[in-house]
Amino acid sequence: MVGPWRAPWVLCALLALPLSGVMAASPRPDCPEAQTLCLQADRTGGIDLKAGTAFMEGNVMGFLRKEGIAFTSETLKAFRNAAGEWVKFELDRDVHIEQDARLVDADHGILERKEILLYGNVSLHDEQMEAYADEARIDRETEFGVFTARRNELVRIKFLAHMDAPPTQEGDPAAPATDTFLIKTQRAELDNLRRDVRLQGQTEVFRVERNWKLTAQDVHLVFTPERTLDFFRAEGSVVVKQPGRIASADSAVSRNRNETILLVGNARVMQDGQFDLSSERIEMYNSVDKGLVQSDEQHKPLSLNLTLDKPDAYRLGEPGLDKLSTQGLPNAVREKLKPLVDQPYASAEVFDQAVRERLSAEETRNYLVAIRAAAKR
Repeated sequence: MVGPWRAPWVLCALLALPLSGVMAASPRPDCPEAQTLCLQADRTGGIDLKAGTAFMEGNVMGFLRKEGIAFTSETLKAFRNAAGEWVKFELDRDVHIEQDARLVDADHGILERKEILLYGNVSLHDEQMEAYADEARIDRETEFGVFTARRNELVRIKFLAHMDAPPTQEGDPAAPATDTFLIKTQRAELDNLRRDVRLQGQTEVFRVERNWKLTAQDVHLVFTPERTLDFFRAEGSVVVKQPGRIASADSAVSRNRNETILLVGNARVMQDGQFDLSSERIEMYNSVDKGLVQSDEQHKPLSLNLTLDKPDAYRLGEPGLDKLSTQGLPNAVREKLKPLVDQPYASAEVFDQAVRERLSAEETRNYLVAIRAAAKR
């Protein structure tokens, strides 16, 4: 047994351990040009050559020169194989890893030759994505990542994709618009090389700029090399919400590069002030403005209810909101209702649903009747 050494404690060794993706800005140890791995700690460290292990404690800093990886933690344990190669690092407490434009933080981390394991309050940030989970497993060669959550929590992902933009007036292609995906799920599998995302368990996908929300039990997303959504499939209690339209089915799959969506099994489409259509299979345009919805099988039972109310039977205006405030509506509730101001709703059912999505259960019980009365035309 060699050690311990007192602060600072530095170990330099020859080792290659690539990690894909993280932004070098955190402190790093002094590392001679000839060394590929350098480690430094404030308080203590040691090496057991016979067991093939090393440990360090106190503001541990590490740098892998070849891959440009910097990492910090409170403690570190290193392990080498029979050939004398250092092949595994266990990082504990306040783990931070950086490379290029990717930042990773966690309570605990394990760096091995083939993969990275992260546990406890995991967060990952790069130029295109933010991810938060309880556990993460990342394959360093394929960049395939699996993010999982605790039983009562969800994995949260923010992903910046692109929307196809129409040509400019001069006929030149316009710069693609941002298509922001906010995802909540219990388990996420991300394959960067194949641009493939699989979401399992209770899942919600919200496309911010389109105001488009998908909820289901299992969701599969595929993106093009240009980072536009190419295809999606959803299974299990599927609901698609868009401004003015709600669609539901047992499963849904996009067609024609997302121009249409096929709903299968207990399919239903409700469009504000226009219709309520039910069938076993329905194919609809993704764009509500196109307004075309059709039954996918001509010989299956079809139920169609037409809405005769005027399209804006319910519309909450600023005067109505002011009147509610004078009648005792709390300011906090008023702020939650502001996104509904001047939005048309064809029926009380649709308006009530929009209010419920913004208020708590207690607020809904206390104020929904008054809010509905203020909005009725």
